[in-house]
Amino acid sequence: MKIGRRMPAPILAALVASVLVLSVVAGCASSPPPSASGAVILSATSEAPRGSLAALVVAPAKSIRVPILTYHDVDSRPVLGPRGGQLTVSPAQFRAEMDYLKRAGYRTVTLEQVYKAASGKAVLPPKSVALTFDDGGIDNYTVVYPILRSHGFVATFFIVGGFPDLPGHTSWPDIKLMLRSGMCIESHTSHHRDLTTLTDRELVAELAGARDVLRKKLGIDAHILAYPGGKYDARVEAAARAAGYVAAVTVRRGKVISLANAYEWPRIGIGPFTGLTSFRAALTK
Repeated sequence: MKIGRRMPAPILAALVASVLVLSVVAGCASSPPPSASGAVILSATSEAPRGSLAALVVAPAKSIRVPILTYHDVDSRPVLGPRGGQLTVSPAQFRAEMDYLKRAGYRTVTLEQVYKAASGKAVLPPKSVALTFDDGGIDNYTVVYPILRSHGFVATFFIVGGFPDLPGHTSWPDIKLMLRSGMCIESHTSHHRDLTTLTDRELVAELAGARDVLRKKLGIDAHILAYPGGKYDARVEAAARAAGYVAAVTVRRGKVISLANAYEWPRIGIGPFTGLTSFRAALTK
């Protein structure tokens, strides 16, 4: 990880001030009841807890092992772009992978649920797996969402604030429908720019600005960030924290999740060449 320059005090203060006036509605649905011990027990059908993740008391770091799978596009043809062929999974492959998860007894959870488990405020069910989708392509609603619903699964969708108004992307009304049905919506910045190349003022626009858009369009308070292209450094992490994010996901491979590495959570990328054997192995090794 590269070490960037420190953020000037005036910019940091402005970011912190903007966080203090945020609403406390999370990017997922309502909360399941607590157990006798006070921890929320999350079942296979539990919706993600509502409320501000930032309001959680930060407990001593507790490491948990959860595979967070990353998808981009699910389409019969590779999407346009230099990496479209590497990032596009066919609907048949995606359905086969979801069929396997269902058959093998895996329980899908959102990243808000993962955060609450890492903070000691919830207990994930056995064989938990988190499904995440980056960029908000139109296939998220037309292909992914129906398959998830047919399997009784939930997922976290990282939406770029400026993309739903563009052709080829899921619209705000459809994102709102997904949200209301139990899916989780989080931030993939405002315009999907390389955050490590931006000025401090541009970072504010990309990070705090994205939360503002999601709040305005969906009435939610996003707390988890996906770094565009997986690119970040110490300055970007500090800016994300100041903008009100409590965690961020990367493209680094791994399964160990804790509050100690909250801005560097690893994920497991799923692409067109993964294959079902490798998919199974990714969940267990």
